[in-house]
Amino acid sequence: MLKNIIHKKDKKTDANIYNEIARLNLAQRPKIYLFSYFTINEKSKSSAETALSFCENDEEKLAYLNNILSLIESSVHSTVNGDEMSSTSTEAEEMKFNDAVLKKFVQKLNLKQLEQFEPLKDKDIKKFYDFAGPDFTWPSTSDINERRAIYDYITDPDPRFQEGQGEEIAINRLAYRRLIETGSLDSSKGKYVHIEHGKLVGYGSELSEEEYMELIKKNPGMVYSLIEQEAVRIRFSSTANKKEW
Repeated sequence: MLKNIIHKKDKKTDANIYNEIARLNLAQRPKIYLFSYFTINEKSKSSAETALSFCENDEEKLAYLNNILSLIESSVHSTVNGDEMSSTSTEAEEMKFNDAVLKKFVQKLNLKQLEQFEPLKDKDIKKFYDFAGPDFTWPSTSDINERRAIYDYITDPDPRFQEGQGEEIAINRLAYRRLIETGSLDSSKGKYVHIEHGKLVGYGSELSEEEYMELIKKNPGMVYSLIEQEAVRIRFSSTANKKEW
């Protein structure tokens, strides 16, 4: 009996609500609805994590989340384990809820500071939210110029980019800054760092133009940068015939 009690307490530390919702493979609409709800309801998030930690299996967790969805709003009727979440809420009600989520997201990341370059559009804020997720924070090592660049790679990528290239650049620039932020880079292994798909590929030395172009051909959104430098060498534009740092 004591072992069971200890086991349940250990499980409690693993029940991150966002991880659990993602792991349970919910349909897109109920998953995003739950993400949004817990983003603006911190107290409910904490209570839900505690409750999930005591569920014995995934079936109980799905039933619990299904019950939460049915209680969020009386006009919403949800089925978590189905392909869709049926809803009788009006479009205006959903827009009001989403507006509240995005407003909190903008405040949390201080996105208004990016408007010194160009005003932000609501549809672009939604794009960045879908990319970054509710738990996203800016790396402390990124300045406002780089933050705007990352934002634009997601919301308004260069039309000359290959499909997905803007997102790959953004992911790698964020990964580069996180590695600097955490002190994870080891300059004794090489002066340059190579990052792809948000992962550290390895270290190296300065590349020739031909060697750099070979990397770009394989992944136009990769990062190959001096470890200490602040601006990141990210891609080569053959149209503009210049490297971007």
